[in-house]
Amino acid sequence: MGRQVVLDTELTGLNVGKPNGDKLVSVGIVEIFNGQVTGKSAIWYINPLKKSTKKALEIHGLSETFLSTKPEFKKVAQEILDFIGDSEIIHHCWYRESDDTSTDERALNFELKDNGFKTIPHSQWVNIKKWAQSLSKDKNSLDDMLDRYGIDRNARKKNHDALIDAEMTAKLYLKMAPAFKK
Repeated sequence: MGRQVVLDTELTGLNVGKPNGDKLVSVGIVEIFNGQVTGKSAIWYINPLKKSTKKALEIHGLSETFLSTKPEFKKVAQEILDFIGDSEIIHHCWYRESDDTSTDERALNFELKDNGFKTIPHSQWVNIKKWAQSLSKDKNSLDDMLDRYGIDRNARKKNHDALIDAEMTAKLYLKMAPAFKK
């Protein structure tokens, strides 16, 4: 099995992967090794140099004032890449069927490319949202899946913090993987 990382992002909005589009405001990552969460994790808060949409702000709760004190993406990009390394990236995120890329993947790779870094190949990403959709076309949000698998989600009730969501996704992945990853 080896090393995997579970990643979640928070954004200024959902219009990602385009010049002048929405930007990352946080990236949370949790490490899994040989099917166990190791306790090694990290979160980066990022100054996106733009305001979050009202809906995004309601979801992540990261104020413009708070984010204005954080580094821009280019200052933390190498740290994020070093943490990920060549590990498989597990995430639970909406994806486009036309190119099979998720919002997390497009947002992170756009920021990497836009700041002169190498992007992360699509083959490195594993989106368990697809697994969730195979169980239910309608009830496959992260909250729905946490409930389905009996995982306490109280930690994410106030806001969708990237690290909290990565931790919840790691728990979900470890419960779902035996049935889906062959």
